[in-house]
Amino acid sequence: MLVEPLFFIGLFSYTSAKSGNEFVDAIVSHLRVSPFLVDSLNTTSYKGSFQVQDSIKMSNITAENLLNLKRVGDATINVDALGELHLKTSLALNDIVVRAYYDYQSWLNLNGKIGLKLPSLTMDIHATLGNLTSMTLRNFRVRDVSAPKVVDFSGTSSLFNWLGARRVEMFINQSTKLIVENIESFVHSGMTSVMTNERRCMPLRKYDSGVASELEWIDASGISEFRD
Repeated sequence: MLVEPLFFIGLFSYTSAKSGNEFVDAIVSHLRVSPFLVDSLNTTSYKGSFQVQDSIKMSNITAENLLNLKRVGDATINVDALGELHLKTSLALNDIVVRAYYDYQSWLNLNGKIGLKLPSLTMDIHATLGNLTSMTLRNFRVRDVSAPKVVDFSGTSSLFNWLGARRVEMFINQSTKLIVENIESFVHSGMTSVMTNERRCMPLRKYDSGVASELEWIDASGISEFRD
């Protein structure tokens, strides 16, 4: 019986995929069902706070649907002289929901809860995959972000909630650069921690008499090679 490694998210291994596109699509498919990532990334929190212009402060921020990923364009895979595999790809995040507490201080002092929906965010990623136990995020850049919509706003009367929501939308649309910088900072600071703490599991497809059976999971911790 031949055991063929396809890939694993714990971190990533080399793949039997014939192209970078197949590799990335396989990774994205697994990300959506990985128990650790579903628990830690599908809904995640940002402990810091940031200003939206001078009058609005956002804090206790949570983001949902962070695993709603899709590859955009072609991905490339190259191996350098040290044997590290370089993966470059672009991914789109769709229908992200961000919830936070706001503190508005201007001609009125208001505070309450706010919910934002971000239709799409496109990011460029460069990662290196070493042996069976290492991944390094070399570069992460937000290429494009769509204008967010306020879907929930509370803290005042119905009329002022509506006016406040429109005001926040205007401020956020004027602060896209700041938002992008916060997203990039969050990813750079948090991705390594998330990846190094994930349980190392590898999906393997088993072949018996040349017929592939269902995808099976094994603990990949400490495994460095595969034999027939």
